[in-house]
Amino acid sequence: MDQTAADRVENLLKLAKDHFEDKLTPAEKVLFEKTANYGKGDPAKADPAEIDPAKANQWGSDRVLKADRIRWLCTDPEAVKYVQPHEGITIVGARIEGQLHLSHAEIGFPISIKNSAIR
Repeated sequence: MDQTAADRVENLLKLAKDHFEDKLTPAEKVLFEKTANYGKGDPAKADPAEIDPAKANQWGSDRVLKADRIRWLCTDPEAVKYVQPHEGITIVGARIEGQLHLSHAEIGFPISIKNSAIR
């Protein structure tokens, strides 16, 4: 039986909260919700042309993603089930904190990071 969009969102958020001990930023919740709903993770909720990654240090927690959350979403066998193969993950206007270690990871979907900063 196919899951509804709401079920997919609820299930991915539960996986993430269990894995990260319920410590998710608002932007991480948005990323997981939109990914599970075959949408785009856009923590900024703004026009990408208006987002200046050079000012990422001034952005609030509503735009902060920890790099290990992205890696987990790309590599965890259970989490990957919630990523649409043709849509993948799109992140716009985020400050990604930490090293984004994806070398040697086999990822079967596109990842797009736009107007963002990796610190």
